[in-house]
Amino acid sequence: MTVVNNDVLRVTCKMRQNTKDVLNVYHIKALETGDLSHAAVMVEVANRMDAVYDEIIAQITNNLTFGSIEVWNVTQDRPVGEASWPTQTTGEGEGDPLPEATSFCMLFPTETARSQGRKFIGGIGEGANDGDGTPVALLMTNAIDFIATLLGTWLIGDGEFVFGNYNTLLERFARWIEGFAVDIWRTQRRRYRDTGT
Repeated sequence: MTVVNNDVLRVTCKMRQNTKDVLNVYHIKALETGDLSHAAVMVEVANRMDAVYDEIIAQITNNLTFGSIEVWNVTQDRPVGEASWPTQTTGEGEGDPLPEATSFCMLFPTETARSQGRKFIGGIGEGANDGDGTPVALLMTNAIDFIATLLGTWLIGDGEFVFGNYNTLLERFARWIEGFAVDIWRTQRRRYRDTGT
């Protein structure tokens, strides 16, 4: 099986903090690509996500462990595969984690109305919390690097993969055009079905 032009893939980054699962879900779209083998796509996706999280790994507490990266072809409704993280094993931050409901948030606007991506990063350590209860400046800097690596040019074969939101009901992919780090802690209270956020 292969990934072809305009296929939308769901990428689930699986981690674990103590006894609880921590998942970050992303959607990517193949643009102007020829046929790409599942094996080749898995290598590229795993390497990209590994590099993205490397930008923020020093702020993630060492009681968070990295499990695997799973890719599903939404367009073809079939699995692409699952792979271990190439280099990430645990967070590198010392000390206790922030409370479980507390996450660092990044926002990703699109050119589509009412379609903004949000990524809630859990497992951040107490050392990343400033005295006034906001993220420290170093975490904000690391987040900018995270965003730049995530949204940077990503060529695979003859084409490119891009990140965005996927709306299942509308079968609509909205490409992320930029990213912002939020300078207050957030709580992901609920997920809205079929919005890709």
